[in-house]
Amino acid sequence: MRTRECGVWISLLLAACAGCGESVTEIVAPKDLAPPLGLASVTGDGAVTLNWQASNYDEDRQGFFVYRASGAQSLISPETIPAAFGTAPVDTLQNNNPAGVFSTTVGNLTNGTTYSFLIVAYKDNGDKASRPSNIVVDTPREESGVLDLVNGAGGLRYLDVNTQTVQIQEDAPQSADILCQSFDPGAGARHGIVGVNGARIQDLGFVESWDEIDTAPLGLGSYPAAEFSVQALAGHVYAVFTGDNHYAKLYVSSVHGGDFGYQLRVAFQPQSGNNELKPR
Repeated sequence: MRTRECGVWISLLLAACAGCGESVTEIVAPKDLAPPLGLASVTGDGAVTLNWQASNYDEDRQGFFVYRASGAQSLISPETIPAAFGTAPVDTLQNNNPAGVFSTTVGNLTNGTTYSFLIVAYKDNGDKASRPSNIVVDTPREESGVLDLVNGAGGLRYLDVNTQTVQIQEDAPQSADILCQSFDPGAGARHGIVGVNGARIQDLGFVESWDEIDTAPLGLGSYPAAEFSVQALAGHVYAVFTGDNHYAKLYVSSVHGGDFGYQLRVAFQPQSGNNELKPR
């Protein structure tokens, strides 16, 4: 009796699997469908933008599937989709352009949490997929809007890069990392950025876009001593190493003409010890 029941259940299971064939994706050889190449990521606030290149000359690619896994996955270029990425994509990009650079943004992510991503091309309405792209690892981070710091006692001059709020206090609050203060390096007073409560500042130079700066210098020894001021220059990006082992970057968009203050934006990485602000 038990043998017969077991056989019935096996038959039902096989019938069910046969009936859902359209949900099973077959990984095909590169000659049948080329895998995406050069997958890279741009870190956002609660989101990650993925960029890659692909070609489908003499193919019938219909689009791409995006897969996501929790944590940093170690395989760089797997031949099949690793189990950690699951069986269902988190995003689909329908695009049959023959070649070029492709991009999509994966949202609803948690800042300070690390994710891994890969891309596959698909055809036959998703029944067939290419081998995966390389795997990229990314950790979304917080990002502020434009903030305005004012030099002088009693002004909006202290900045906590973690909460990205400007403190209106004459004395440095315990949570502040940045002090807006004029300084005189021997050639006249300048707009200055000063680290407080153990934070250190490094000028990373002028940029066209602050996304050009993908990582902050790693470790305490990569930064000037905390007591040194750094000149605030419009268009420059500054790395911040906080006193509690976090990293941030500042982008000075403009400087004031009269009070040595400036406008800036902040990106803060809430994951301790992680200096990635826009991984390659």
